[in-house]
Formats: sequence, C-alpha cells, structure tokens
Amino acid sequence: MTESDQKLVRFALKHPSSIRLLDAGLAVTRPHAELRRRLYVIFALLEADTHYTQYFLARRRGPLYLLRVGTIGIAAMFKALVGIILVKVVG
Repeated sequence: MTESDQKLVRFALKHPSSIRLLDAGLAVTRPHAELRRRLYVIFALLEADTHYTQYFLARRRGPLYLLRVGTIGIAAMFKALVGIILVKVVG
C-alpha cells in the first residue's frame, strides 16, 4: 500500500462521512486505489448477507424512475468533482 493510500484510508476512518466523496474522486482519478478495493470487499460481504439482499436485488420501478436516475447521476458528478479535490488535498 502506498503512502497516499495509507493517508486516504486513515482519513476515511477518521471522517466516515467523507467516504462517498473520496470514492467518487478515486473512481475518476485512481480506480484501483486501496480504499476502493476495501469498499468493494465490504459491498461483496453485504450483498452476500441475507439481511441486506433487498438493497441489491432488482425491484419494479415506476415511470418517474428515469428522472430519479438522472438526478442521482447529476449528484454523482458533483460528488466526483468534490471528491477529486478532496483526494488531491488528502493524498
């Protein structure tokens, strides 16, 4: 693990609310970073647990769902921009 990866993991542990921004920024700048690798392991464990399967299985959606997906996409782009800045400051 590089020194930059260690800084990012330590920062994420101290500031859990920043994880979504760090993940978004790393997805653009360093998709194979240690923090993202650890998050994917956690997601895989949650997906396999029967208590959390409802969050990962497909459901029927209404006609306004495309609008919701669009707004979530715009929010994701904003988070990625803020996350890129955060990754550069922390790492």
